[in-house]
Amino acid sequence: GQSEMSGFLYKQGPPKFNIGIWRKRYFRLRNDRLNYYKTEHDSTPCGVIPLSDVTVNRLPDYGDDFVFQITTIYRNFLIRAQSEKEMNDWLCALKGVCSALSILDEDNDPKPGQAQQVSKIGPLQR
Repeated sequence: GQSEMSGFLYKQGPPKFNIGIWRKRYFRLRNDRLNYYKTEHDSTPCGVIPLSDVTVNRLPDYGDDFVFQITTIYRNFLIRAQSEKEMNDWLCALKGVCSALSILDEDNDPKPGQAQQVSKIGPLQR
């Protein structure tokens, strides 16, 4: 599976503050995390989404928008791509990473100081 990918996507702000505001961010998928940056030239991410305990789902309710959701134990991230193909490429890459990580998780006991595995949240049924 492809574990490196990068490009511009739109991310909705945190629910408490900026619901409905889409911000353009440069996303970089590297191994087991998805970092996002204000610009593609930034070296320090403004956010990191660890992919070890997440589910990734398309949200068809958004009409013509190519929106998908990354559900972590802390927060749901709404991400919008600019085309169907771009969205599918990201979904494919993210799901590939997530399934590879869940296979690894089943083989390994948690390392000292690591949280116990949290049960995965099922796909959104709405």
